[in-house]
Order: sequence, then structure tokens, then C-alpha cells
Amino acid sequence: MKKVGQFFFTFIPVILALTLQFAAAFFALGIGGMIQSLRNAGSAGASAGLLNNMMDLFSAREFSTAIMLIYALLVVMVFGLWYYIKYNGEYRVAPKKLFHPLSLFGILLLIPGGQFVTSYIVSFTSLLFPKWLENYERLIEDAGLTGSISILMIFYGVFIGPVAEELIFRGVTMRQAEKCLPFWAANIFQALLFGAYHMNMMQGVYAFFVGLLLGFICRRAKIHNSILFHILFNAWGLLLPGLLNFTMTNTVAVIILVSTIVFFTCGMLCFYFGTKKMQNTAEVYE
Repeated sequence: MKKVGQFFFTFIPVILALTLQFAAAFFALGIGGMIQSLRNAGSAGASAGLLNNMMDLFSAREFSTAIMLIYALLVVMVFGLWYYIKYNGEYRVAPKKLFHPLSLFGILLLIPGGQFVTSYIVSFTSLLFPKWLENYERLIEDAGLTGSISILMIFYGVFIGPVAEELIFRGVTMRQAEKCLPFWAANIFQALLFGAYHMNMMQGVYAFFVGLLLGFICRRAKIHNSILFHILFNAWGLLLPGLLNFTMTNTVAVIILVSTIVFFTCGMLCFYFGTKKMQNTAEVYE
């Protein structure tokens, strides 16, 4: 019965995170509605001009990004304390206990390898469910990721968002799941929740794969490693697509396929043996 209770408790972090997200969304709607009401009620002149400037400043896209940034900062504080107090999270750790040159090299190789694999996942899934791809593309466009990307979006998507999600899913959810499940099952479970958290079918499919990879990285080393991977993975996805436009030919397709296999396989091997060397070194010094 105790393990059953622990299993159901693993849903609490995601429920809390979604509650905070919805609260942030309602807060944003409330602020936007208040500004709109003031604008409609404002008289001509300086006050009306000020309200118009406020509406321009808090455009739908920028304002929603700012709210998500505030939400992510709140998540980092709440789940950071939760991870630190409940699951003995370590924040100030000597670099030699966090990373090994070989494992860092493995993470760097896994970034393009993981990106290429997710591209294949998206392509295959879109063939089966074309509507999912349409909804996903519409979501990307609404989020402002199709043209020039704002500084706020970069700060949220590349830095604060990954830290927040790692604390929710690998820091708290996976740690809690491991109390009642073997690691492989706990990893699948947190990856499923990570996919569902994105609330979009196409994102959910490839986020499940990324969640499995992040869970493996976090389990082999400390959460700092999965945070680093997540940051670099998102940076690639946000900043590089515009620089990698090329015509897809049979030759290019073969090169991408071979590169995917090489990068992903070598990345996994380098990370695995790098963390093993790091663990052996730690045992010597203990």
C-alpha cells in the first residue's frame, strides 16, 4: 500500500506545475483585460496615449512570453527547494564530480544526434497523423518561433525553461517514481508525463523520446548534466534552424541519416564511459 501511495504522489509535481501555469495564464488574461478596460475608458490626450503605449508594449506574443518567464522562475524556486529538501538535491558540487571531459563530449555529440532523431520522429508521426503537424506548426507560429525570436523567448526557451522542466521531471518526478518503480519504469513514466506536459500531440511524441534521454543522462550523472543537455538542445532548436536551410536531395538525406547514427551512437558511448570514469575517480577519492 505504501508503494501505491508513493506512485500516486508522483503525479503531484506535474499537477502543481500545470496549476501554476494556468494561474499564470489567468493572471495574464486579467492584466490584459484590465489594461484593455482602462484603454477603453481613457479620455483623449496624454492618458489615452499612455494606455495605447502600454497596449503596444504588452502585445499578445511578448506579454505571454513574459508571463511564461515569470512562471518558469517561480517553478525554479518552488521545485528547486522541493528537490533540495526532499530529494537531497546538490547545487554546489565540485566540477570534477559533475562532469568528465569524455561525458561532456558525449553530450555535445548527442545534441545534433538527438535533434536529427526527433526530426525523424516528427516526420514519421506527421505521415500517420497530418493534423498533429498542422496543429504543431500553428502553435510554433503563435509562439513567435517562425520569424525573428525575441530576447525574452530566447531567455525563457534556452535558459529558464529547461532548468524549470528538469527540476519538475528529472529532479522531483523521477526521483519520486524511483521510490516505487525500477529505474527503467520510472524513466518511462516521467517521460510520458513530460510529453503530456507539453499539451500538444506532436510535441508530446518527440518530448517523450527527449524525456527518456534526459532521464538516462540524469540517472548516469547529476541533474546538472541533463540541464546542460536540455539547454543546448533547446538552443539548437531555437537558434540554428534558420542557419541550416539547404535543399534536400538524396545525397543530403543519406548524409543526414549517417550523421544521425554516428552522432547519437558515439554520443551515448562517450557519455556512458565518461560517467563511468567519473564514478571510478570519485570512488578512489572517497
